[in-house]
Amino acid sequence: MANIKQVAERAGLSVSCVSKYLKDPKSVLPDSRRRIEAAISELQYIPLHAARMLRTKKSFTVKVVLSSVTNPFFAELFEALRTQLSEQKYTCILQSIDRPLERSDLQAVDGLLVGFAEDEAKLSQIDMLARQMQLPLVCLHWRKPPISVPAVWADLGEGIGQAVSYLAGAGCRRLSYVGGPAHDAISASKWRGSTCAAQEAGVCFLSDAIFHGPFTFQSGYDCAKRLAARQDLPDAVVCENDVLAAGVICGLSRHGVRVPQDIRVTGFDNIPLAEMYLPSITSVAVPAAEMCKSAVGKLMACIRGELVADEQFKPMLIERKS
Repeated sequence: MANIKQVAERAGLSVSCVSKYLKDPKSVLPDSRRRIEAAISELQYIPLHAARMLRTKKSFTVKVVLSSVTNPFFAELFEALRTQLSEQKYTCILQSIDRPLERSDLQAVDGLLVGFAEDEAKLSQIDMLARQMQLPLVCLHWRKPPISVPAVWADLGEGIGQAVSYLAGAGCRRLSYVGGPAHDAISASKWRGSTCAAQEAGVCFLSDAIFHGPFTFQSGYDCAKRLAARQDLPDAVVCENDVLAAGVICGLSRHGVRVPQDIRVTGFDNIPLAEMYLPSITSVAVPAAEMCKSAVGKLMACIRGELVADEQFKPMLIERKS
């Protein structure tokens, strides 16, 4: 079987030029393109990836399905999965769970990774489709998932409970809560975890200082304006993610309320923003890199036909200035 060096020699071009063509034929000059194509045809050259597929009957591609493609946490999650898959010589295709998966989406993949799907009905639909197509599926989730597939999960409700316990230990007794949409399953889980931790610690969430809305900076900022207008500030604000926390801190500061001197604020996810923001944000870290490494390892084992077990990871509070 011919190799890329032989194609380059036959075409009278450099190996790097042929490599560039194989990645994107339009990236080389038309004359070079014609010479490369003629050499490929004459030598019956099969690119390495295509040859590998023919030899193993695999595509070496994985479909990654995430709840969001814009949320910074999910962007980090995808990058961690992409890196781990690349180390296994696999490429990945990203898709949002917003669009239902169809059989055509899975025709040329060896397996699926689904990350933190808040809509568990959609997760069940993906599981059913994967079973019909006999494709391995591994789930990254926010609790032990309701489907019988290998899972890597972290209890996000318990994680945000750590933030509540931390605030109680710092002397905070009257808390505000800024969360995502009330109908969101992950948001609901975090709220339950927060209220359980508050009850155990003997602190309370003020009924008129509980807010639910989009997971956006603007939403956090708008909630902060309402808090700053109160006669009696809460002692602290528990936020469901770091973007909301950053919006809350900005909104409070713009309205003359100091963080943490007048009120404390905690976030969740521990994205890079949490450390860079002023003041830096106390946040609950989900060990995403470790979870992604575990999930990819389990998927590779499933592709090889091996049995794998679930694995649970624990979120951890990262104390900072806020």
